[in-house]
Amino acid sequence: MKRVLLSGAGGFFAPYFRAFLEARGIEVLPLGRTTHPGVDFTLPEPWAEELEAHQPDAILHLAGCMVSADIAAYYRVNVGFAAALFEAARRIGYPPNKPILVLGSAAEIGIAPDGERPILETAPLRPLGHYGISKATQTELALSEARSRAVVVARVFNLVGSLALGHFARSLADVERHGQSGSIRVGNLGAVRDFIDPRDAARLCFSLLENPRAHGAVTNVASGSGVRLSDALDTLIRVSGLQIRVEPDPARMKPADVPFSIGSAARLSELVGPLELIPFEQSLRDAYQAALGSDR
Repeated sequence: MKRVLLSGAGGFFAPYFRAFLEARGIEVLPLGRTTHPGVDFTLPEPWAEELEAHQPDAILHLAGCMVSADIAAYYRVNVGFAAALFEAARRIGYPPNKPILVLGSAAEIGIAPDGERPILETAPLRPLGHYGISKATQTELALSEARSRAVVVARVFNLVGSLALGHFARSLADVERHGQSGSIRVGNLGAVRDFIDPRDAARLCFSLLENPRAHGAVTNVASGSGVRLSDALDTLIRVSGLQIRVEPDPARMKPADVPFSIGSAARLSELVGPLELIPFEQSLRDAYQAALGSDR
Protein backbone atom coordinates (compact mmCIF):
# COMPACT_ATOMS: atom_id res chain seq x y z
CA MET A 1 0.00 0.00 0.00
CA LYS A 2 1.51 3.29 -1.14
CA ARG A 3 -1.22 5.95 -1.00
CA VAL A 4 -4.24 6.42 1.30
CA LEU A 5 -7.07 8.95 1.25
CA LEU A 6 -7.88 10.08 4.80
CA SER A 7 -11.07 12.01 5.52
CA GLY A 8 -11.70 13.95 8.71
CA ALA A 9 -8.14 15.28 8.56
CA GLY A 10 -8.88 18.03 11.09
CA GLY A 11 -10.33 15.71 13.73
CA PHE A 12 -8.75 14.37 16.91
CA PHE A 13 -7.90 10.89 15.61
CA ALA A 14 -6.58 11.75 12.14
CA PRO A 15 -3.13 13.14 13.15
CA TYR A 16 -2.34 9.90 14.99
CA PHE A 17 -3.39 7.83 12.01
CA ARG A 18 -1.46 10.04 9.62
CA ALA A 19 1.70 9.79 11.73
CA PHE A 20 1.36 6.00 11.82
CA LEU A 21 1.01 5.78 8.04
CA GLU A 22 3.76 8.23 7.16
CA ALA A 23 6.18 6.46 9.49
CA ARG A 24 5.67 3.45 7.22
CA GLY A 25 6.31 5.39 4.05
CA ILE A 26 2.64 5.58 3.03
CA GLU A 27 1.55 8.79 1.34
CA VAL A 28 -1.48 10.34 3.06
CA LEU A 29 -3.96 12.44 1.09
CA PRO A 30 -5.78 14.48 3.77
CA LEU A 31 -9.36 15.57 3.22
CA GLY A 32 -11.22 17.91 5.55
CA ARG A 33 -12.51 21.41 6.18
CA THR A 34 -9.01 22.89 6.31
CA THR A 35 -7.74 21.15 3.18
CA HIS A 36 -10.97 21.58 1.21
CA PRO A 37 -12.73 24.67 2.64
CA GLY A 38 -16.29 25.13 1.50
CA VAL A 39 -16.51 21.77 -0.28
CA ASP A 40 -19.78 19.90 0.28
CA PHE A 41 -18.86 16.27 0.87
CA THR A 42 -22.50 15.24 1.11
CA LEU A 43 -22.30 15.27 -2.69
CA PRO A 44 -20.57 12.45 -4.58
CA GLU A 45 -18.84 14.76 -7.07
CA PRO A 46 -16.06 16.04 -4.74
CA TRP A 47 -15.30 12.48 -3.64
CA ALA A 48 -15.20 11.33 -7.25
CA GLU A 49 -12.75 14.10 -8.14
CA GLU A 50 -10.41 13.08 -5.31
CA LEU A 51 -10.57 9.40 -6.15
CA GLU A 52 -9.97 9.95 -9.85
CA ALA A 53 -7.16 12.45 -9.29
CA HIS A 54 -5.20 10.40 -6.75
CA GLN A 55 -6.22 6.75 -7.24
CA PRO A 56 -5.60 5.83 -3.57
CA ASP A 57 -4.91 2.23 -2.59
CA ALA A 58 -7.30 2.52 0.35
CA ILE A 59 -9.70 4.99 1.98
CA LEU A 60 -9.83 5.79 5.68
CA HIS A 61 -13.16 7.48 6.33
CA LEU A 62 -12.69 9.13 9.72
CA ALA A 63 -14.84 12.22 9.13
CA GLY A 64 -17.74 12.66 11.52
CA CYS A 65 -19.84 15.01 13.60
CA MET A 66 -19.73 14.25 17.33
CA VAL A 67 -21.22 17.41 18.87
CA SER A 68 -23.59 19.88 17.25
CA ALA A 69 -26.47 22.17 18.19
CA ASP A 70 -27.95 21.31 14.79
CA ILE A 71 -29.56 17.87 14.88
CA ALA A 72 -29.47 17.59 11.09
CA ALA A 73 -25.69 17.99 11.10
CA TYR A 74 -25.22 14.56 12.68
CA TYR A 75 -27.03 12.89 9.79
CA ARG A 76 -25.70 15.21 7.10
CA VAL A 77 -22.11 14.39 8.06
CA ASN A 78 -22.15 10.92 9.61
CA VAL A 79 -24.53 9.40 7.08
CA GLY A 80 -24.38 11.81 4.16
CA PHE A 81 -20.59 11.80 3.79
CA ALA A 82 -20.40 8.00 3.76
CA ALA A 83 -23.29 7.71 1.29
CA ALA A 84 -21.65 10.22 -1.05
CA LEU A 85 -18.30 8.42 -0.77
CA PHE A 86 -19.81 5.06 -1.70
CA GLU A 87 -21.80 6.59 -4.56
CA ALA A 88 -18.65 8.25 -5.91
CA ALA A 89 -16.76 4.96 -5.70
CA ARG A 90 -19.54 3.30 -7.71
CA ARG A 91 -19.65 6.05 -10.33
CA ILE A 92 -15.94 6.07 -11.12
CA GLY A 93 -15.48 2.33 -10.84
CA TYR A 94 -13.21 2.50 -7.80
CA PRO A 95 -11.80 -1.04 -7.59
CA PRO A 96 -13.94 -3.07 -5.17
CA ASN A 97 -10.88 -4.91 -3.85
CA LYS A 98 -9.34 -1.66 -2.58
CA PRO A 99 -10.47 -1.45 1.05
CA ILE A 100 -12.49 1.32 2.66
CA LEU A 101 -12.43 1.67 6.45
CA VAL A 102 -15.41 3.36 8.09
CA LEU A 103 -14.95 4.58 11.65
CA GLY A 104 -17.69 3.41 13.99
CA SER A 105 -18.33 4.32 17.62
CA ALA A 106 -19.27 2.70 20.91
CA ALA A 107 -22.13 5.24 20.99
CA GLU A 108 -23.91 3.07 18.43
CA ILE A 109 -24.53 0.46 21.11
CA GLY A 110 -26.06 2.60 23.83
CA ILE A 111 -26.95 0.47 26.82
CA ALA A 112 -26.04 -3.15 26.16
CA PRO A 113 -27.93 -6.04 27.78
CA ASP A 114 -26.92 -6.49 31.43
CA GLY A 115 -25.37 -9.88 30.81
CA GLU A 116 -23.22 -8.72 27.92
CA ARG A 117 -20.05 -7.44 29.53
CA PRO A 118 -17.79 -6.93 27.70
CA ILE A 119 -19.93 -5.98 24.71
CA LEU A 120 -19.76 -8.12 21.58
CA GLU A 121 -20.01 -6.80 18.03
CA THR A 122 -23.34 -8.63 17.74
CA ALA A 123 -24.97 -6.67 20.58
CA PRO A 124 -28.25 -5.02 19.58
CA LEU A 125 -27.85 -1.33 18.78
CA ARG A 126 -29.83 0.94 21.12
CA PRO A 127 -28.21 4.35 20.67
CA LEU A 128 -29.49 7.07 22.99
CA GLY A 129 -28.68 10.26 21.08
CA HIS A 130 -28.40 11.62 17.57
CA TYR A 131 -24.66 10.99 17.40
CA GLY A 132 -25.10 7.30 18.19
CA ILE A 133 -28.15 6.94 15.95
CA SER A 134 -26.37 8.53 13.00
CA LYS A 135 -23.24 6.43 13.52
CA ALA A 136 -25.35 3.26 13.72
CA THR A 137 -26.98 4.27 10.43
CA GLN A 138 -23.55 4.82 8.91
CA THR A 139 -22.54 1.34 10.02
CA GLU A 140 -25.62 -0.22 8.41
CA LEU A 141 -24.87 1.68 5.22
CA ALA A 142 -21.26 0.46 5.25
CA LEU A 143 -22.29 -3.16 5.82
CA SER A 144 -24.72 -2.92 2.94
CA GLU A 145 -21.94 -1.58 0.71
CA ALA A 146 -19.69 -4.40 1.91
CA ARG A 147 -21.78 -6.85 -0.12
CA SER A 148 -20.09 -5.54 -3.26
CA ARG A 149 -16.71 -4.14 -2.14
CA ALA A 150 -14.06 -4.42 0.58
CA VAL A 151 -15.39 -2.46 3.55
CA VAL A 152 -14.45 -2.77 7.20
CA VAL A 153 -16.21 -1.06 10.11
CA ALA A 154 -13.86 -0.34 13.02
CA ARG A 155 -16.03 0.35 16.09
CA VAL A 156 -13.55 2.37 18.13
CA PHE A 157 -14.21 2.80 21.84
CA ASN A 158 -13.04 5.79 23.93
CA LEU A 159 -9.80 7.35 22.68
CA VAL A 160 -7.50 8.60 25.42
CA GLY A 161 -7.16 12.36 25.04
CA SER A 162 -10.61 12.99 23.59
CA LEU A 163 -13.94 13.75 25.27
CA ALA A 164 -13.82 13.63 29.11
CA LEU A 165 -10.13 12.72 29.45
CA GLY A 166 -9.20 15.41 26.95
CA HIS A 167 -11.18 17.95 28.97
CA PHE A 168 -9.47 16.83 32.17
CA ALA A 169 -6.00 17.01 30.59
CA ARG A 170 -6.62 20.51 29.23
CA SER A 171 -8.01 21.67 32.57
CA LEU A 172 -4.91 20.40 34.39
CA ALA A 173 -2.65 22.02 31.80
CA ASP A 174 -4.46 25.30 32.46
CA VAL A 175 -3.76 24.90 36.18
CA GLU A 176 -0.06 24.33 35.50
CA ARG A 177 0.10 27.52 33.46
CA HIS A 178 -1.16 29.46 36.47
CA GLY A 179 0.78 27.65 39.20
CA GLN A 180 1.07 24.21 40.73
CA SER A 181 -2.25 24.04 42.56
CA GLY A 182 -5.87 24.69 41.75
CA SER A 183 -9.21 23.00 41.25
CA ILE A 184 -11.15 21.20 38.55
CA ARG A 185 -14.95 21.11 38.46
CA VAL A 186 -16.47 17.82 37.36
CA GLY A 187 -19.78 16.10 36.82
CA ASN A 188 -20.66 12.45 37.36
CA LEU A 189 -17.47 10.37 37.43
CA GLY A 190 -19.16 7.02 38.05
CA ALA A 191 -19.31 5.84 34.43
CA VAL A 192 -17.04 2.97 33.38
CA ARG A 193 -15.42 3.26 29.96
CA ASP A 194 -13.11 1.22 27.74
CA PHE A 195 -10.17 3.50 26.91
CA ILE A 196 -7.66 2.92 24.14
CA ASP A 197 -4.65 4.99 23.13
CA PRO A 198 -5.18 6.66 19.72
CA ARG A 199 -1.77 5.36 18.58
CA ASP A 200 -2.89 1.81 19.32
CA ALA A 201 -6.23 2.48 17.66
CA ALA A 202 -4.53 3.69 14.47
CA ARG A 203 -2.30 0.62 14.34
CA LEU A 204 -5.19 -1.76 14.97
CA CYS A 205 -7.51 -0.08 12.48
CA PHE A 206 -4.84 -0.34 9.81
CA SER A 207 -4.35 -4.03 10.60
CA LEU A 208 -8.08 -4.55 10.07
CA LEU A 209 -7.95 -2.62 6.81
CA GLU A 210 -5.25 -4.94 5.50
CA ASN A 211 -6.89 -8.14 6.71
CA PRO A 212 -9.49 -9.58 4.28
CA ARG A 213 -11.04 -11.54 7.16
CA ALA A 214 -12.03 -8.23 8.76
CA HIS A 215 -13.84 -7.01 5.66
CA GLY A 216 -17.62 -7.04 5.57
CA ALA A 217 -18.12 -6.91 9.33
CA VAL A 218 -17.88 -4.78 12.45
CA THR A 219 -14.86 -5.20 14.70
CA ASN A 220 -14.50 -3.56 18.11
CA VAL A 221 -11.29 -1.60 18.53
CA ALA A 222 -11.19 -1.81 22.29
CA SER A 223 -8.99 -2.89 25.17
CA GLY A 224 -11.53 -5.29 26.64
CA SER A 225 -11.25 -3.73 30.10
CA GLY A 226 -12.89 -0.78 31.81
CA VAL A 227 -11.83 2.16 33.96
CA ARG A 228 -14.10 4.30 36.11
CA LEU A 229 -13.85 7.98 35.19
CA SER A 230 -13.03 8.89 38.80
CA ASP A 231 -10.06 6.51 38.76
CA ALA A 232 -8.90 7.86 35.41
CA LEU A 233 -8.98 11.42 36.74
CA ASP A 234 -7.10 10.39 39.91
CA THR A 235 -4.38 8.80 37.77
CA LEU A 236 -4.18 11.82 35.48
CA ILE A 237 -3.77 14.15 38.48
CA ARG A 238 -1.05 11.92 39.89
CA VAL A 239 0.97 11.80 36.66
CA SER A 240 0.63 15.58 36.30
CA GLY A 241 2.32 16.12 39.66
CA LEU A 242 -0.12 18.94 40.47
CA GLN A 243 -2.00 19.68 43.68
CA ILE A 244 -5.59 19.59 42.48
CA ARG A 245 -8.93 19.83 44.26
CA VAL A 246 -11.72 17.95 42.53
CA GLU A 247 -14.95 19.88 43.05
CA PRO A 248 -18.34 18.43 42.09
CA ASP A 249 -20.31 20.77 39.86
CA PRO A 250 -24.06 20.44 40.55
CA ALA A 251 -24.80 21.71 37.06
CA ARG A 252 -22.94 18.73 35.60
CA MET A 253 -24.08 16.05 38.05
CA LYS A 254 -26.53 14.22 35.81
CA PRO A 255 -26.65 10.41 35.73
CA ALA A 256 -24.50 8.82 33.03
CA ASP A 257 -26.62 7.98 30.00
CA VAL A 258 -24.53 4.83 29.52
CA PRO A 259 -23.07 3.79 32.91
CA PHE A 260 -21.02 0.90 31.54
CA SER A 261 -19.30 0.52 28.15
CA ILE A 262 -16.53 -2.05 27.68
CA GLY A 263 -15.94 -3.61 24.29
CA SER A 264 -15.06 -7.24 23.78
CA ALA A 265 -11.62 -7.50 22.19
CA ALA A 266 -11.98 -11.21 21.36
CA ARG A 267 -12.66 -10.75 17.64
CA LEU A 268 -9.97 -8.08 17.37
CA SER A 269 -7.39 -10.39 18.96
CA GLU A 270 -8.44 -13.22 16.66
CA LEU A 271 -7.85 -11.02 13.62
CA VAL A 272 -4.67 -9.13 14.57
CA GLY A 273 -3.06 -11.29 17.27
CA PRO A 274 -2.01 -10.19 20.78
CA LEU A 275 -2.99 -6.56 21.32
CA GLU A 276 0.10 -5.35 23.24
CA LEU A 277 -1.45 -2.01 24.13
CA ILE A 278 0.25 1.07 25.53
CA PRO A 279 -0.31 1.05 29.33
CA PHE A 280 -3.18 3.29 30.38
CA GLU A 281 -1.05 5.38 32.74
CA GLN A 282 1.45 6.06 29.96
CA SER A 283 -1.40 7.09 27.66
CA LEU A 284 -2.64 9.54 30.28
CA ARG A 285 0.86 10.91 30.81
CA ASP A 286 1.27 11.46 27.08
CA ALA A 287 -2.21 13.04 26.79
CA TYR A 288 -1.29 15.48 29.55
CA GLN A 289 2.00 16.37 27.85
CA ALA A 290 0.11 16.87 24.59
CA ALA A 291 -2.32 19.23 26.35
CA LEU A 292 0.60 21.19 27.76
CA GLY A 293 2.21 21.39 24.33
CA SER A 294 -0.96 22.53 22.62
CA ASP A 295 -1.38 25.33 25.14
CA ARG A 296 2.11 26.73 24.84
